[in-house]
Amino acid sequence: MKMTYPLLFKTLPICAIWLALCILALAYLEWPEDLFSQLLTTLVALASVVFAFKLSGEVFFKKIKLRQSELSYTQAWSRPRTQRWQDVVEVDYSPLWHSFKLRFANGEQLNVSIILTHLREFLGLMAHELPRDKYIDAVNKFSGAMGGDK
Repeated sequence: MKMTYPLLFKTLPICAIWLALCILALAYLEWPEDLFSQLLTTLVALASVVFAFKLSGEVFFKKIKLRQSELSYTQAWSRPRTQRWQDVVEVDYSPLWHSFKLRFANGEQLNVSIILTHLREFLGLMAHELPRDKYIDAVNKFSGAMGGDK
């Protein structure tokens, strides 16, 4: 089973790239006179470009393959990796980012957004493959963030 972002969410980075290009064009066409405004314009333009490409990388390249004994995943700007479920040392949930964070024994971590497809299968595999004490706090945080009992 492969977790990816749904097709509708793949339009977001395209919009972000267009917005960044518009900001760059506007900065070029309406270049300010004073130094502070030039620095601020440059900072905003660069931040929008960096954000657009980071978002594009996340949405277009992130794939997580779920298997009974392991997770294989590709993230933006990195090589494919495989981790065993038994190497998960901690699972946390971030209500701010709406994602599960898996930390592995080798120090690597994987963020699993709740927007990704096949979330139910991911949660089922996590419950099946991991001891309850490793994931229960994260599931309770997730439930609380979604309006369930805490």
